[in-house]
Amino acid sequence: MEADALDPLDRLIAERACERLVVEFVRTLDLGEPGDV
Repeated sequence: MEADALDPLDRLIAERACERLVVEFVRTLDLGEPGDV
């Protein structure tokens, strides 16, 4: 899927969802059990 195929709101929602995944991943590595990742 090309980024141009998304309208601005859909792109913003997708970017925010990716950001949440990365933040949760890093939090799990730092504060949780790295073996769970």
